[in-house]
Amino acid sequence: MKCFTSVILLLFASCWTLSYAVNQLCRPLQYVEYRNKGTLICTFEGEFLSLFWYDYHDATTVNPVLIFDEYGKSGSGYESGEYDMYSNGSLIINEVSMNHDRNFTVVVRYSQTVKSSTIEVVVKVSPEQSYPVIGNCESGQNCFITMIYQEDIVCLVKEAKPATKLEWYSRSSRQDNIIPTTMTISKGVLGYVTKAIATYQLPQSYTLKLFMCKAHAIPSLLGSQQSQMLVEFNTNSFSPPETSDIFVKLFSNYTMQGRMQVLTKGGVLRYSYYLSGAPP
Repeated sequence: MKCFTSVILLLFASCWTLSYAVNQLCRPLQYVEYRNKGTLICTFEGEFLSLFWYDYHDATTVNPVLIFDEYGKSGSGYESGEYDMYSNGSLIINEVSMNHDRNFTVVVRYSQTVKSSTIEVVVKVSPEQSYPVIGNCESGQNCFITMIYQEDIVCLVKEAKPATKLEWYSRSSRQDNIIPTTMTISKGVLGYVTKAIATYQLPQSYTLKLFMCKAHAIPSLLGSQQSQMLVEFNTNSFSPPETSDIFVKLFSNYTMQGRMQVLTKGGVLRYSYYLSGAPP
């Protein structure tokens, strides 16, 4: 009886092109995470009699992958374990693969009407590094380096999907200033590789400059949207200042105690900041 009922419902579905109204039952664009459980979220008003999920944009040309009616759940996708459904009608993808990067359609039948909604599903691939990687840095997300010669600054996001836009900025006391950036996007194994290259004019004197690589990505694709690089332009062969790590509790206040000393050498100002009030 269950198989017979499914056939009858499929016959009804072939006639729905003339009668059902397209409604925003579901968000038209939804993201699911690669190799994780994914959910296509929809909101259905009132109690429905039956519900049909299709992994295709046209519900009249293919069979549903999941059916819910008075007999319970059925359909090829449900029986294979690929799909399931919450009690509110939202579709569960038990393990997201690249094959789910497609349009899905849901058709819901009420006592007086039939409605449908199509979802563009994008499979999201998070990069191995949860932040933009600055190629000049060797110490992680934020670093301090010395530049003596003119060189490019490079920023990367590898194997991300959708592709990420990257831009270089320099920070001043008033604002962040965008730097002309050459950005390339290439296809990776699962996602895309974005590279941003910028060239900063080498100053004529000793200078410290803070650069930031900012990512413009969909929410939750990256843990942090920017990385920073403090650059010492050491054109006069000064020795770089000594640095040390200070561990501060997250969200707490910290006041640095010390003094600043200004030295001159050949008309060039050199700034040194000593912690604890005494030079090292």
